[in-house]
Amino acid sequence: MIKILAGVLGPDPGGRFEIAGNPVELNSAMDAIRRGISVNYQDLSLFPNLSVAENIVIGHVAGGKYRVNWSEVRQTAKQALERLGVELDLQSPLESLSIAKQRLVSIARAISFQAKLIVLDEPTSSLSAGEVELLFRIIRELRSSGVSILFVSHKLDELFAISDRFTVLRDGKFIGRYDKAELDEAKLISLMVGRTVEYERHNARPPAGSPMVLEVKDLSKKGHFHNIALSVCAGEIVGITGLVGAGRTELAHALFGLQEADSGEIRLNGRRVKLRSTQDALRHGIAYVPESRQLQGLVLPQTIARNISLAVLPKLTNRVRLIRPRKERELAEQYMSKLDVRPKAPDMPVSQLSGGNQQKVVIAKWLASPARDY
Repeated sequence: MIKILAGVLGPDPGGRFEIAGNPVELNSAMDAIRRGISVNYQDLSLFPNLSVAENIVIGHVAGGKYRVNWSEVRQTAKQALERLGVELDLQSPLESLSIAKQRLVSIARAISFQAKLIVLDEPTSSLSAGEVELLFRIIRELRSSGVSILFVSHKLDELFAISDRFTVLRDGKFIGRYDKAELDEAKLISLMVGRTVEYERHNARPPAGSPMVLEVKDLSKKGHFHNIALSVCAGEIVGITGLVGAGRTELAHALFGLQEADSGEIRLNGRRVKLRSTQDALRHGIAYVPESRQLQGLVLPQTIARNISLAVLPKLTNRVRLIRPRKERELAEQYMSKLDVRPKAPDMPVSQLSGGNQQKVVIAKWLASPARDY
């Protein structure tokens, strides 16, 4: 639906799309931008090799036909960030920023277009609580100035905090439109899933006698984290939290062998291990679901089947080390069914899936791999 609003996809015949009461047809993304529609995608859609300023003004670069007015570029980018209340180095390459700061750049780009309608698709997915509140302040300011906002989210507390009205979709179908006063969280959930949902209290303790799987002692990486200590038992869920920049992602990278810690020790099942590479981590049964699935978790031009099979290709080859397509497809269909990946089309490029279904493919890849529960 968002891609139709953005002019990226065309709708099937039969419906209509109106702006200010007038029917319109959007044939490209630039058509949508010219009509005042700006979309902030869930997966950013930014250029990691360009600067912060270039990413903010991309699509409406100032200057003449053959020359860019860099002074105007920097001024436009600076004003957009100031409106967000964010300070960033305009010349820094985007790829040098954290995912959270890249999200703010993406939102600043939407603001820079002076849009009449801004679509925010899961904009808080990588933001801290303080950054979420900053974003909500900006949204309220935009609303008071007459800008319309479509805020797409699964986080119900955020929806109730920021929304005036709700439109509910389920399995691609319109369920209903409601004022906030008509709904509470329980009713909204039942509309979203089509049934009443009851939650059981989670038992935060591992089963009695559960063996220790992972122990981390005094783990340090200069400039990122210092003297980290944690342990995880079989059947236990341990959460790692902290503000943006606290070293959470870097710690995860160290536990998956993406970067080696400077000091400290990691023990698996009581044995000390060295994780110098991702191959080391996989041999020890460790899998990693990254915060940016598109940059670090998937090969976007490849099919769903190929992405699911990536970690187990040696098991799918014949005697001359060629991949057996039938076995690869069977593996993909097995895990697509288990995780309810939609649509069930193993040969579809994974880039064409929704964000949630892409995440299922990332998880399916590891469920199919040698990574295991201890």
